[in-house]
Amino acid sequence: MLDPGFLVISCGRLLIGFPAHSVMGIFPWSAPRPLPGAAPWIAGLLPWEGGVLPVARTDFWRGGPEVPDVCAVLSLRGRGLAMPGRSPWLAARGPISDAADLGDGPWEGELPLGEKKVACVNVEKLYLALGLH
Repeated sequence: MLDPGFLVISCGRLLIGFPAHSVMGIFPWSAPRPLPGAAPWIAGLLPWEGGVLPVARTDFWRGGPEVPDVCAVLSLRGRGLAMPGRSPWLAARGPISDAADLGDGPWEGELPLGEKKVACVNVEKLYLALGLH
């Protein structure tokens, strides 16, 4: 089976890669409805396929605040999560280096692409860290 690689989105100064098999879809950005009392990482909720999705804050990845143009919808065991970003594109899977330079977080490692590096997310670790297991 061919590995589809990563969906990459720009998040401020960072390029974040999600395993393509964990991405349910990409849709244009719209501001989420606020959710009073939500966890600090939640910007709000967006409607999705008859339900709602939690949307991560735009500064979630330490990439700095940025006006997103898309949301990437992730899924793990049927639980959806919308991650805002900009300029999505697909990157082929290649050799991934250690995640030590990225600090704490749900990292699988870094994918070097020429002069750029994509911080690749381990979706299982991300969901566990956010309490979405």
